[in-house]
Amino acid sequence: MRAFLALVRHEIRERRALLAAAAVASLLPVVAPLLPSTGSNPAEDIREAVMWVIVGGLAPLFALLLGVSFIGRDLAEGRIGFYYAQPLTAPTIWFGKLTAVVLLVWAVEAIVMLPTILLAPDPVSFLGRPSALDPYLPEWLAPALLPLAGLVIVLVAHAAGIVWRARSAWLVVDLVGLLVAAALAWLAISPFLPLVAPDIAIGAAWWVFGWCLVGLVAAGAVQVAAGRVDPQRCHRALSTTLWTILVVSTGALLAWTAWVRSTDLDDLDSVDVLAMGRGDWIAVWGTAAGRFDYHPRFLVNIDDGRSVPLGPGTGWAGSEVWLADDGRTAVWLKPDGFLSWTILSADLAAEHPVPRSTGLTIGMDWEDVAIAPDGARFATLEGRMLAVYEGLPAEQIAATHIPEPLNPIQITFDDPDTVRVLASSREGGPTGPGRSWLMWFDLAGRRLTDRVEIPSPWRWGRYGRDGRTDHPLTTIAVGGDRHVAIRDPATGEVVRDLGVTGFWSVRLLGDGRILVLFDHDGDDRLEILLTTGELAATIDLPEADQVFDAGMIAPERLLVGLVDPSGGGEERLEHLRTIVVDLRSGSWSLVSDGHLPALRRWLAWTNSGAWEVGSTASRLLRAENGSLVLLDPATGELRRALPASG
Repeated sequence: MRAFLALVRHEIRERRALLAAAAVASLLPVVAPLLPSTGSNPAEDIREAVMWVIVGGLAPLFALLLGVSFIGRDLAEGRIGFYYAQPLTAPTIWFGKLTAVVLLVWAVEAIVMLPTILLAPDPVSFLGRPSALDPYLPEWLAPALLPLAGLVIVLVAHAAGIVWRARSAWLVVDLVGLLVAAALAWLAISPFLPLVAPDIAIGAAWWVFGWCLVGLVAAGAVQVAAGRVDPQRCHRALSTTLWTILVVSTGALLAWTAWVRSTDLDDLDSVDVLAMGRGDWIAVWGTAAGRFDYHPRFLVNIDDGRSVPLGPGTGWAGSEVWLADDGRTAVWLKPDGFLSWTILSADLAAEHPVPRSTGLTIGMDWEDVAIAPDGARFATLEGRMLAVYEGLPAEQIAATHIPEPLNPIQITFDDPDTVRVLASSREGGPTGPGRSWLMWFDLAGRRLTDRVEIPSPWRWGRYGRDGRTDHPLTTIAVGGDRHVAIRDPATGEVVRDLGVTGFWSVRLLGDGRILVLFDHDGDDRLEILLTTGELAATIDLPEADQVFDAGMIAPERLLVGLVDPSGGGEERLEHLRTIVVDLRSGSWSLVSDGHLPALRRWLAWTNSGAWEVGSTASRLLRAENGSLVLLDPATGELRRALPASG
């Protein structure tokens, strides 16, 4: 240890002029606010800006010069033998000289920054300010980013200096090793970019970075020990050590990421529903042990267990999976590099459905995708461009541009020949009041109809070609409240205010009755109204923190989900219950303590068939742990559906 410390002191003393230069440079930010060209900018902002310019230029320059020379210069000038003649071991020489130059670089950074920090309004929190890199850095590492950068530059400069001075044939090995390690790292990281699994991508990048540091430090130590005073031998020892470490570490990373991407349906330990339809097929994505934020997606037949892998999902742009109303066709998006998505399809009526490429890609700025009720056509909305395709490989049969100032939001097939477009606009600029519009793209006539303003696009869903709903429900403003009202389907005029307000959801039953759910503390109930406005029945529900209506598992039998908080603080959980309400008798019974209906508005993409009485989707329940079960309406029994194992 004494020899190590003596060597560190010697190396720092030899280069102490750098500390004097840093002290002079540290005064420049202090005097910068006194310059006449600074204008009215705050003095602390000027000092900080000048300081970062100096640190960003001076510290890397010093690190580069020190890294190239602290071993390489002595080796080239034949002075390295002096150290071997002393009672010093090779590790002491390497780590002593490395420690000295790294401490010098850190001292230069600290000296340049110190006056500006002391003059800052809040010196304590100065270095803790957030930066653009913070989301990608571990919390403990953010304050150490600047010192770490100095260490990296020193190590890279040392390796480059040894290679440059040796001028040996091992340069070919360096180039091959660099290409192989870089290729392995890219093959391991790129499948998770940019949005597939950012946590894995960032973690893998830190893995590569960490092993680069380990490799550079270890290679330098081996070079000093094995190469001694011969530059060619030093180069050989450096290269073999460095590239062995990097190729092995990146190869191991590639093997692990390949295992992550091979996740099968049987590997999932929890699932979330992405899309549901009329038939037995649903789209799910899930999690698996050791896969972090990688979420593979699958089409699964709940009845017989068949599945179709869809590739990873991102979850940032909706479900990314759509099922036709007839349940026989699926369309989905698969991330394709950084800037696009590939569109794939599957015939779910086949005995063994397989993914088929449509031959189409769309950009990352896509807005929506829709599939026709019979699955024969699908449409894409990219920015303001609406295009419709059919066949495999898909061919464009029609396209149109949505005119400004409308901002298209959503597209839906009303029938195989008509695409409905929901759009919004704002009057008087971005902060003006919002308005909602509908228009229809007629594929036969290749024309876009005139827009029709609508009052409430999200609550009532489907609209007719004239902009009126295909059922009589609407909302009207009464004072500061929204009331449920009935409009005349023929004229669109409001004919009756039902006086219903403060509701959670309203839906029209098959026989024309109106079902209203109220979710209030101490007053959770269902009301059934006739179209005349007369109250037909009131059904009291169990009290819960959240109450929502779900699918009809049979005529007059409605599923209702109940959610209550359980525990407190960081341990707070949710207590889940599902009940079935008999709309005819007004009674209810507990179906499951620990599950919620999977068919919930806003949580998964659903086609119109999913809400039909007795559909498979309406009978699915999901537990907090991510398991799906299927309810048998006749017996009330629950059958495990997914995950397939466990």
